Amino acid sequence: MILISFLGKGNYQEVIYFLPNDMKEFKTKFFVHALNEFYNPQKTIIFMTDEAARKYESEMRTFISFDKVKIMEGKNEEELWNIFETLAESIPTDDEIIIDVTHGFRSIPIVALSVITFLKILNNIKITKVLYGAFEAKDTYGGKAPIFDITNFLDLINWSYAIDEFIHFGNA
Repeated sequence: MILISFLGKGNYQEVIYFLPNDMKEFKTKFFVHALNEFYNPQKTIIFMTDEAARKYESEMRTFISFDKVKIMEGKNEEELWNIFETLAESIPTDDEIIIDVTHGFRSIPIVALSVITFLKILNNIKITKVLYGAFEAKDTYGGKAPIFDITNFLDLINWSYAIDEFIHFGNA
């Protein structure tokens, strides 16, 4: 299993992340650190800009082992397509993927979900989970940040294609 994550340049703060259904929790300022503890992936790939790398890469390496992939900031359409290509080239084929969209800058999680949807068919990857560490929801959960499993929303996209196929071609 491969864990795909993004590291931004935001001001990360320590919090207890927890999996509501699994009764697991882990205190860290980097959500991907908690995911490594919970899922023990064979490999972790973290996409980051140069600025995010300068700010946090060294500190992150004290907690987890990961492959760093440099991406652009996504400030225009050309950079977003470059990010799409970089992600597509970096995600292994024929593997199970957990994707963390927590710290992707603005539109990058949408680009990432587009890539994994594309690669699901092209490279035979299986998306096991799409996760979001909801730091901003911690006040609702007694100071702990819940982990939202948003995989079903990706499944909804697949269902939408199936419905379209049925409506237009009668192929159930």
